[in-house]
Amino acid sequence: IPTYMIEGIVASVLSDMRSAVIAENSMEYEAYVKQLEDYFNSRERELNDEILKIKAEKAEKDEKDEKDEKDEKDEKDEAAGKSVKDEMVDEGEKDGKE
Repeated sequence: IPTYMIEGIVASVLSDMRSAVIAENSMEYEAYVKQLEDYFNSRERELNDEILKIKAEKAEKDEKDEKDEKDEKDEKDEAAGKSVKDEMVDEGEKDGKE
């Protein structure tokens, strides 16, 4: 076999191996990129869910605090109104006795 034929066969085998390695690396890279994308998308969903949960808890706490403040104010107003009413009743009884 002449030398140029051997060189041609070796060159074609090496180019086929090179093409196979390049294709394999390309496929590995694409799989890696897809895996990273899936990971970051799932992580983003988890964080968004966590943010929504925290916002809901905060809104619930704020509503509860507002309700508690309103209840305290109503109790104070009721107590103030009751004491004024008691004073008026006491004054009325005094006026009736005099």
